[in-house]
Amino acid sequence: RDGALKVRDKNHFDQAVINIIAQHEETIDGSGPLGLREKDTDPLAVIASSANTMDRLITWEGVPKTDAAKKLMIDHLGKHPLNHLQILSDIIKTL
Repeated sequence: RDGALKVRDKNHFDQAVINIIAQHEETIDGSGPLGLREKDTDPLAVIASSANTMDRLITWEGVPKTDAAKKLMIDHLGKHPLNHLQILSDIIKTL
């Protein structure tokens, strides 16, 4: 949210980008920092949130890429759209 507030008055930031910045840690079940459910979250932010969670597992939590997709499916089921989890799983296999 703080990042979105810092850039909202900049002319070169599209509103969609500001929404993604503000909502990229939201979850579809409303357990994110702003408490937004999927229906209240920008669809692009929902995608960014799913990717952000995978990145956090690998980059910050040190989960090996080979285990990240499984951990995401187990620990974050219901927090991100299932098809996002499946797509991320497929993508991570190619890296």
